[in-house]
Amino acid sequence: MNGFFDINGKFYTTFSKITDFIILSILVELLCLPVVTAGPAICGAYYVAMREVRDEEGYVWKGFWKSFKENFKQGLVLTLIIAAVDLFMGLDIYWAYQIWKVNGTIGYQMIMFVIIGLAFVFFSISLYVFPLLSKFYNTVRETLRNALIVSSRHIPTTIIMALSLLVILYFTFTWNPLVLFIGLPIFLYFSAARMSKIIEQVIDEYEDEHNVALADGEQVLDASQMKAKEDLPDTLPSGHRRPEVILAGRPYTKLSKEEKAEYDLAVEEQLNYEAESMPVTIQDAIRRKEEKAVPSDGDDTAEDETNPTSDET
Repeated sequence: MNGFFDINGKFYTTFSKITDFIILSILVELLCLPVVTAGPAICGAYYVAMREVRDEEGYVWKGFWKSFKENFKQGLVLTLIIAAVDLFMGLDIYWAYQIWKVNGTIGYQMIMFVIIGLAFVFFSISLYVFPLLSKFYNTVRETLRNALIVSSRHIPTTIIMALSLLVILYFTFTWNPLVLFIGLPIFLYFSAARMSKIIEQVIDEYEDEHNVALADGEQVLDASQMKAKEDLPDTLPSGHRRPEVILAGRPYTKLSKEEKAEYDLAVEEQLNYEAESMPVTIQDAIRRKEEKAVPSDGDDTAEDETNPTSDET
């Protein structure tokens, strides 16, 4: 019973995780009030939430603020795009409803339902935009494209997530604002848990497709490939910036000649830095773990078999 209430016990860790998700939901609610900062805020929340569900260590505010700043520009652009499309579809739905109410023709009713269906599809896709942005370096267009692909490949999850969030928002605005305070942490936890598994599948498929191995799913160094975000320092020991920092969401072909030279040098520096500090590939990590797991007696036996003593010879 004493272990249950220890600092590393189940009660403490569960209570700590619940507190972290409540803090995350409050941060999202506050930073979504200006509307334009909603995207970066959601990125920060998912960045921390996906680490929490994987039981990775870290501080809520530090991780949230890191992702918020890192994704601010692209998050701002994506927020404006999503808000503009939502406003356009909302006005179309209102227009179709008013005409249908006046004329009563089934044609306008069908148009209204089609627009509602398209709005739901776009809303579902937008659920994946900011979790993907919080994890991968990419352009705005490619982020939207990846969100479309992932949402269409996980339709049951997409529908459940979209309906759950819509229900929370509906009861928040029509019944009691406390619904958002209670429902958002729960939604954030379960959506982050599912999103983390989906992103792991994306990384696994990406490795197979490009015949590369990401060290713990955290890095791709080829300029033509999707950049995965990790926690390496922004500058390498030599003083050169990381390749991802140089690209900053831009394709390699758009860099200047000086930036390309700096990028190529940074890639070489990062490869050397990571080769010295961590396994380059998952296969290397597995091999090293297996080597450590081999008992010393087995090694001695193998040496005896391969190196006969002088008496035997």
